[in-house]
This record gives sequence, structure tokens and C-alpha cells, in this order.
Amino acid sequence: MLSGLGLDPGVFKHLELTADSIHHLHWLDPIKKESLEAYAQRMAKNMAPTEGKLVLIGHSFGGVLMQEISKLVPTNQIILISSVKAKKEKGAGMNFWMRAFTVHKLVTQKMIVKSFKSWGPKHGYKSPEAQAMFLNAAKQHSNYYFRWATTQIAAWESKDVTTPIAHIHGTKDKTFAFKRIQTPVLPVEGGSHLMVFNKAAEVSALINEILKKR
Repeated sequence: MLSGLGLDPGVFKHLELTADSIHHLHWLDPIKKESLEAYAQRMAKNMAPTEGKLVLIGHSFGGVLMQEISKLVPTNQIILISSVKAKKEKGAGMNFWMRAFTVHKLVTQKMIVKSFKSWGPKHGYKSPEAQAMFLNAAKQHSNYYFRWATTQIAAWESKDVTTPIAHIHGTKDKTFAFKRIQTPVLPVEGGSHLMVFNKAAEVSALINEILKKR
């Protein structure tokens, strides 16, 4: 399992999964000018060996990384939560504007933390628990990590992913609008970008149903 941009495994704390074993990947600090492919190779080295079927579960940007890792490690299934599996699903804001006007490259950890109160609740961080979870995780990451990650998500295009993908997405996601998500998709009615945390029962039920079929 891999959390979204700026987060850590705490975002998955409310899930109740039927997997035989669960291994959490942790974000690494990117090497200067490191490609997404090279980063995925470093992440894959931290994966615990498994004797059974391997399912990669990624939230948001973590889902993008899991798709890249699936090209390197024999994988039975990818499960995306509040993520994207195609360029069209990101929308013009990421596909064009962030690439044409690269102000996101000036982002710092301090700016993200200080501005959190203005944008956090819109993206699902409404409860004190959710807000504390994000702020604690964000403070663990460097300025370069945030700049690198936003650049990578803006530039990413899905290529050569052959592993089956199951996509769980909230209908009220403000980061990746539900209307842009291509089928097949498993909708969570009223789910925000943080539904993995604040609608964990529903998300758990969908994941467990996918695992059962695997």
C-alpha cells in the first residue's frame, strides 16, 4: 500500500482488509532530477517478498507510483483509490496549466502547511483527526519532495501498464473530478479525495470484494 502525495500510511489506518499480509511503502526523498521510472525502481526495492498473489494498492499519487511499480514487479492486481489511470482523468489544470505555468515548482512544505486550512476541508480534511493526520505527515517531507511530486503528476501519462486495475473513486472528489474518471470505476457516493480515511468502511468493503475475486 502507498499513500497519496504528502501523506504516510496513517491515511489507511481505518481500513479493515482481509489480506493475508499488508506491507506499507514509505515515500523516499527524490534524488535531484530523478525520473518517475527511476524513483519507482528505488521504491520497488523496499517491497517485502511475497509467496502469494501480489496486489498493489495506491491512494492518489500513490496509485500512479503503483502503476509504475507494476511494470517492474510481477503483480496480480492494482487497486486505485482516489487516483488516476489515464492522462484524461487529470483534467486541464494538471495536464496543461501546471506544465505551462510552473509556479508549483516554487512550492515549499511550509506553504502547504500554512495554507492547509484554506484548501484542506474542501478535499475531505474536515475532522480534527484528519487534519492532524495530514499535518503530521506533511512535516516529514522535504520542499524538493513536494516540488518533484507535483511536477511528476502533472507530466505523467499511463503507458504500458498491463496489470488489471480496479478503480475506486468518490463522486465528490475535488482533486480528480469523478466526471473525468473513465470506466470501469467503482463509485463511492459522496466520497471525497480523502474517503479512504473518512469513508473507510465503504472503501474497505469494495477492496475486500476485489481481493476475494483475486
